[in-house]
This record gives sequence, structure tokens and C-alpha cells, in this order.
Amino acid sequence: MKNISRFIQYFARQLPPQEEEELMQWVDASEENKNTFLKYWHMYDAIHLLHDLPALPSVNRRQLYINTFLKYAAIALIVFTLGCFTTYLYVDTTATPAWQEITVPPGQRISLALTDGSAVWLNSQTTLRYNPSFSGKIRHMILDGEAYFEVKKDKKKPFVVETPQGKIEVLGTSFNVEAYSSSNSFITSLIEGSLQITSGEESMLLKPGQMVVIEGEAEPVLKKITDFEEYSWREGLICFTDASFEEIMKKFEKHYGYEIHIRNERVKEYHYSGKFRLSDGISYALQVLKEDVDFTYERNEQQSILTIKE
Repeated sequence: MKNISRFIQYFARQLPPQEEEELMQWVDASEENKNTFLKYWHMYDAIHLLHDLPALPSVNRRQLYINTFLKYAAIALIVFTLGCFTTYLYVDTTATPAWQEITVPPGQRISLALTDGSAVWLNSQTTLRYNPSFSGKIRHMILDGEAYFEVKKDKKKPFVVETPQGKIEVLGTSFNVEAYSSSNSFITSLIEGSLQITSGEESMLLKPGQMVVIEGEAEPVLKKITDFEEYSWREGLICFTDASFEEIMKKFEKHYGYEIHIRNERVKEYHYSGKFRLSDGISYALQVLKEDVDFTYERNEQQSILTIKE
């Protein structure tokens, strides 16, 4: 079996590109290797919620991280025996009714089981603020990023999601919201139930299978959802249907935490349909794309910058 420190280096994006590719080859060599890799990946996810670990600016701090990893591994293993794919965090209903904030690091995602019976999946680089006890007349959440909600119906206490670009009101439904404060776009997609969307003075009611898109100061646009696989990110998948190379790189930026620069004009004509597992890493995803389109890439790990070159 691979040394545990190599897994931790990979998850923390500290592994050199060549060693990262070697690790991915080892993972693909057998089902047993793949299961081992996923086990440690889930442990790594869980530990980020169980303990606020420091970043790894240098290799010198690696042993401290490994020791902490081993310390919490036994606790995290409880989560995996319950069959969780991503990390699940359960909120204590007896806690003092104060607002809590959860931030998801780049390249990760978490799931929350709320005290009212609702469930929330948070995507990479997302921050959620809420009162776990849901005291007051509404179940209020403040979202910056992307989340998928399955809301327990409660006519007496509406569920309200506030974002930088708009507000969503719901009684009970399943929907996806993408509203990063760093972006000018706001996209809400309704899977089932009904939603009331408010942005400025504009308000509209969504029906299942519909989505509303707001770009900057433009008027809200109502569209039909054409690809429900877009929301498979909560299952650890990035799905594309006839997506341009630039669209793919935008998704990679969000999911893997890199700033990606495209210096190869030819790749912009390329379109791709398919799926990537987040656990496979960006090196594997880029290698798959390179089988169809010719390009090289360079990574600056210190600044988290990836450049697509000729």
C-alpha cells in the first residue's frame, strides 16, 4: 500500500505533478487500490470538519499534519462505516441559538443534515451562514457559492436562502443555487416543488424543471433545465455536455481551486461531453482531455495557477 503521507500530500495539493500521476496510475491499477484511495479521501474530508487544520505552506509541517490525520482517523472512520460518500455534519439541536458559518475549501464538498430534517450539499469554495436551531419565524440561510437543497416542508416556517444577487423563498422543495459573490451571475434551478425568486424589484415563481439566470444587472431570464447531470457535483462528479474548453476550465477552477490561464488559442475550439470524478484530481482530468486535443500545461503550486500552453 502507498505511504499515507503521499495521500495527504495529494489531498493537500502538495504532491509534485509527476508523483501525482504515478499515484493516479496506482489507483487505477485495481479496485482495491481505488477503494483505499477513496477511504483516505473521505477521512481527509471529515477531518477538515472535525478539526480546523492549518494550511501546509512547506514540507516541514507535513509530519504535524500526518500526526493530526492519524489522531482523527478513528473518529472519521465512523462516518465511513455509515456509507457516506461525502462528509456529513450533524448539528446539535441543544446548542445555543447562535449563527454558525461553514466554509468549504477548494476541491472539496460537504453535506449537512439540518435540525428541521432538511439536507444541504455545499460545493467547493462555498460559505454558508445559518442558525442551527432555526429560531424565529423563518429558516434563514445566507449563501455565498453553490449549494443543493432538499427542504423539509413546513408551512408555518418558510425556508429562505439569501445570496449576494437575490433571495429564494420556499416551503418544501429540491433546488440548486449558484451565487458566488466573486461572480456577477445568479443561477437557481428547481428540481421539484416551487420557489419564489426575488432580485431587486424583480420577483418570479419557478416550476419544476425551470431555472432562472441573472447576469450582472440584466433582467432575470427564465429557462428550461436541459441537463440534470449538472447537479451531480454533490455526488462527486463533474459532468459536461458539449462544453467548450473554456467552460470546462471554469468548472475546474471552481472545483479544484486553481486560477487557470489559457494561452493556447486552438483548444478554445474543442468541445467535450463526459464525466470526471472529483477524487481523480485535476491531473487525471487534464490527461483525459489531452487524448483528444493537443496542449501542455504548467502548474504554479505556490500561487495555485495553472497555465494551458501550446
